[in-house]
Parts: sequence; structure tokens; C-alpha cells
Amino acid sequence: MTALTQTLYKRWIYPVDPAFIILRFALKTVLAGMCALLAAILWPRLAEVWCVAGALALMLARGGNTITQRRLFMLATGLCAAVFVPIATMAGHSPVGAGVFAFVLAFCAYYSATLGQNVGKAAIWVLILSTIAVSTPASLDQGLIRSLSLLVGGCCSFLIYFLIWPINPESILRSAGRVGLSDVADYVQPALDVVRGIPGAREICDPSHARASNSVGGYRRNLEAMGYSDSQIRPGGDWATRLYIIQIRLFKAILALSQHADCLSEAVSAEISEQARLAGKEAAKAINTLARNAVNGGPWPDTSRYDLIVDSLERQLVNPVRSGGDLSLLSTQSVVGAFNALYALKTLGREMKRLSDHEGGE
Repeated sequence: MTALTQTLYKRWIYPVDPAFIILRFALKTVLAGMCALLAAILWPRLAEVWCVAGALALMLARGGNTITQRRLFMLATGLCAAVFVPIATMAGHSPVGAGVFAFVLAFCAYYSATLGQNVGKAAIWVLILSTIAVSTPASLDQGLIRSLSLLVGGCCSFLIYFLIWPINPESILRSAGRVGLSDVADYVQPALDVVRGIPGAREICDPSHARASNSVGGYRRNLEAMGYSDSQIRPGGDWATRLYIIQIRLFKAILALSQHADCLSEAVSAEISEQARLAGKEAAKAINTLARNAVNGGPWPDTSRYDLIVDSLERQLVNPVRSGGDLSLLSTQSVVGAFNALYALKTLGREMKRLSDHEGGE
């Protein structure tokens, strides 16, 4: 049974939701809605629909990269909705007032996206709730009851999201980043085996590529699930976005390396092929060290041995060309292909050296 669940997890869940972040969020949202509905039933003065709507809307207003920011963001969204809904309820009595209010609020909501994706998302929910209110006009008392119901539903979301069933975004992102870098490290040696022309290497490399790609993409989805917008996922961001930049740049460097199939095979030179194997071993070791330590700020790996190995490989390729000597080592392969593979190895080395500092490649 355990083997079956592990297989199902790796096949269907791991590629899309490895840390069960989205599953937990969906369950928490349903729980918040049920609690809001129960509160409305126990307190008949509340409007059941508005209680549930408030709970569901605020569960999606969870912007910010820290717990404090998320709390403030959710509270601000709930208060804005509570202010605008009674106004919308009264504005609905006049067709002109309703139209002016709705379109002005729509403009403000969509324009607020200039302040960030999270602000825009929260503003849209305030707009939706206000639009529902303006389309169902009622007395001021009813508007205030709707506002109170929204606040009660929002309190249910707040309590469940932060107190009853909290999550630690930092812990989740560090764990996902560690997994992503480990899978990138596991991709290095199969990629070098393809370059070295090892029989059956492509059949091993392709699954490793897919696993690393899924992990890096999964980390990006985790960032988005934690409320990071596209404008925040860039060089120079906080540690979580820098960790993503590290993963994607190393992954791209290894992917480029894997395109040079057979260019450093034993047919070129057994010694060159062995040097390439050692380079792959050192690269995997360095990235695995990053996986263990980078998420905590160091210590960072020393890539000097990798550089020495690649420099030695470069001399073996370049010296015969410079001296006009015997190029028989390259007789079975394209000279251009061999040097392209060497360039890819040096690029990977530059990326590791560049990223192996406390700024994460800024």
C-alpha cells in the first residue's frame, strides 16, 4: 500500500503540488466557508450568503511575503469591503448612482493593479462584493448587516488561516527550494553522460531533465501560491526569489550542456571523457551543497576544483590547435562540437561561481 501511495504521489501530485500547498489552501477555504455559514446560522441576524462570501473572498486576499504582511493585507481587504458594501447597497436605489458608483469603483479596482498583483486581486474581490450589493439595493440597516456579515466571515478566514491551521511560507519555500536544487544536481551527471556518449545515457537523462524541470516549475508555482507576483520574481528580490533565480540559471546551463551529445566521448579521448565525468561529479557535489546550505544563507560551495578540471580539459583541447599539432584526438568528432561542449562546461562553472555568493547572483 505504501509503495502504491508513493507511486501515485510521484506520478500525479509531486509535479503539481509537491508540498500539498494548494490542497491545504483549498481545504482551509472550505473550512472557513463552513465556519462562516455556521456562525450565520447561530446568529440569525447575520446574512448567510454575505458571511460565506466574506470568508471565501478574504481567503484569496492573502498577499505579502511574510506572516505580518499577510495579516495586514487580509485585514485591509476586509475593512475595505465592509466600507464599500453599505455604500453600494444604498447607491443601488438610483440607476444613475449605481452606474456611476460601479464604474468608478471598477476603474479604481483595475487601476490598483499598478500597485502589485496582490493588491489588484484583492481590489477585484472588493469590486465583486460591491457589485453584488449595488445590484440588490436595500436599506442602510441591511447594508450594515451585510457589512457585519462580511466582517464575521472574514474573521473566520483570518482565524483559520493564521491561528487554527497556519502555514509558514518561509519553511515551505525553503523546503521546495532544497528539493528543486537537489533535482537540478541529479540532472548534472546524466547530462554529462550524454555529452560523453555513454550508451543509454539519453534514456536516463530525459527523466532527470523532466524531474528537474518539474521541481523548478513547482518552486515557481509555490512562489505564486505564497502571493509573490511576477514583478517580484526577479534578480535582486528577497532570498526566496534569489533562490528561484539560482535554480533556473543552473538548470538552463545544464540543459544547454546536454545538447552537445557525444561531443566529448571516449572516441575523442578517453582522458577527455574522464575529465568530463569528474567535472560532472564536482558540479553535482557543488549544487547538492547549495541545496543543503543555500536556503539558509550558506556556507556556499567551493567550485575551484571544478574550475581546475575544466581548465585541464580545455588545455587538452586547445593546445594541439594552438601548436598546429596532431588533431587526431578530434578526428571522429567535430572540432566545433567539442569546443561548444567545453564552452557549455565553462558556462556552468561561471554560473556556479557567480551564484555561489550571499547575493544569490545579483
